[in-house]
Amino acid sequence: MKTKIKYKVLTEKNCLEYKTGILDLVDKERKRPKEIIRSISNSKFIVIAMDWNKVIWINQILSDLYFGAFYVNLLVDDSYRWFWIWWKIVDVSNKLIIKKNLKWCELTTDPSKPWLPEFYAKHWFINDIKNWMYMKLDKSTVN
Repeated sequence: MKTKIKYKVLTEKNCLEYKTGILDLVDKERKRPKEIIRSISNSKFIVIAMDWNKVIWINQILSDLYFGAFYVNLLVDDSYRWFWIWWKIVDVSNKLIIKKNLKWCELTTDPSKPWLPEFYAKHWFINDIKNWMYMKLDKSTVN
């Protein structure tokens, strides 16, 4: 398979130009297209990797453009998992955070993949769990 990988930084203004490709990656069965598009549209930035015209990787970035950013939906097309695209897409994302002069950037990892914190710590992130307490809302307790 011959590839021609391009990386793009999308904003709220132009992300919908790529909505079909993003939906093909994020919501293949089109179970929740409206919700996915609303989520994408509310992101400050979307960093995508494309092979020709196919979106093959996405990093959705939420930010207030002052204090910090949070990486969500770092997703890849299954047929491209063996590429080193992950490194480049996170590198492009990290350089964007630095360029915007944000004070912090965070991500959380999938608990079913216990190797991910060590992986990100080797490459870009500090595993700073002793200084932060991540909390999850228990919806069943809200009246």
